[in-house]
Amino acid sequence: MSRLPFWRARAAQILCATLAAASIGCEKRRTDAPAPLTLVECAVKGAEDKVKCGSLEVPESWEQPDGRKISLKIVVVPAAKPTGLAPLFDFAGGPGMAVTDGAAFYLTVGAANRATRDIVLVDQRGTGGSAPLRCAELEAASPLTRMYPVDRVRVCREALAKDHDLAQYTTLAAARDIDAVRAAIGAEKIDLFGLSYGTKLAQAYIREFPSHVRSAVLAGSAPMDLKTPLYHARNSENALRLIFTNCAADADCAAVYPSLEDDWAAIVARFEAGPVAMATPDGDLMVERGPFMETFRALLTTEGGQRRAPKLIRAVATGDFAPFVKATTSGPRGFIAEGLYLSVECAEGSALIDPAEIDAAKADTFLDRYRIDEQLGACAEWPIAEISPEFAEPVTSDVPTLIIAGGRDHVTPKDYAMRIAEGFSNSRVILIEELAHVADAISNIECFDNMALAFYEGADPDAVDASCIAEMKAPAFELP
Repeated sequence: MSRLPFWRARAAQILCATLAAASIGCEKRRTDAPAPLTLVECAVKGAEDKVKCGSLEVPESWEQPDGRKISLKIVVVPAAKPTGLAPLFDFAGGPGMAVTDGAAFYLTVGAANRATRDIVLVDQRGTGGSAPLRCAELEAASPLTRMYPVDRVRVCREALAKDHDLAQYTTLAAARDIDAVRAAIGAEKIDLFGLSYGTKLAQAYIREFPSHVRSAVLAGSAPMDLKTPLYHARNSENALRLIFTNCAADADCAAVYPSLEDDWAAIVARFEAGPVAMATPDGDLMVERGPFMETFRALLTTEGGQRRAPKLIRAVATGDFAPFVKATTSGPRGFIAEGLYLSVECAEGSALIDPAEIDAAKADTFLDRYRIDEQLGACAEWPIAEISPEFAEPVTSDVPTLIIAGGRDHVTPKDYAMRIAEGFSNSRVILIEELAHVADAISNIECFDNMALAFYEGADPDAVDASCIAEMKAPAFELP
């Protein structure tokens, strides 16, 4: 188990373009006067040790500081033996996940992270206990139904808009929230950890407040100009083809699934002919191609899902849908605040998509344009913040940064990490070949945390011993 317990699975006005140009005076959006913050002892589910909990009031619109306020939920996991080291701020993914939900990690298997310094968890605005933008109509639905039915998106938007300005829930606003918390706890510098979308928030914070960042670890990194979900189809197709190749090269897998690609072609053809009846925990459903393929894409997010894929493909090809339904619908739902996801991604990702790009992006992929059309349809119903074009520019910085990439990550492929590293002059990319986007079954997962801890110790990416990654291996393919 690691600091990757779940998929943390989504800004800017004109900023200083380079760290060389960034001085204290250049940080136009810094928090000048810390708001009052009171932390009290509290408990978290799944751990015996106590933490400190509190909240901080910030403007919903940072451009209108005297307007409506929102409250940020904060959990501080105190250092076991404080040494005065910079606190570590953990940024969750999605966007839409609540980082405070993972507090127990730092009190149990991840306790080494708080051995000598505090861990600060701030639910991003729109998530968890920070003015959450929840859409029950979308979050509770079966993944085997359409992702964003327009009528349900409208219901959520109308309900949330009564008490929230949905255009204020952006990455830049979240970065300014983080700096308000930093100032309130009295930390001059902080360390950052981001996973998936959390890496985008980390980059935004580094660009906005460079003088307050000591170092950063980015894992499963998303570039600032990522046009979510334009590349989902191509990236997941590449992941599937890699599974086919790896299975064919594995004697046991090849012997049990000798016709894997033909089986998959038969599945695609079956759904192209029309919806398929399936018995699910949500009742008997007629499952369309789009939802089925998007659910299959999500399965590939973990090493375990990828190694289970040949077995599930074979079962579905023979008409047995039960294993697939069980594997994809039995997990928790509602861990993404869909309203926050739409507020961020509609403005910062989908708005960048040129319709002329779509046909090439989806060509010859199993997902086709389903996910793109679903999200663009939802965004057409959602208030979209005006984002400066500079937000999509690569971040340029000399902040010491360790960038960890997975060779089997189809959500944020390794080339994304390479692109980000080009702007970070004091960075290093460590590639873990068999790591997927979320680590759920890879061996020697302790290596990940050990490398991060070693890096934070001296903030020198080149000094990190990465030899342990040789023992990080995905499990064997699942066989009958």
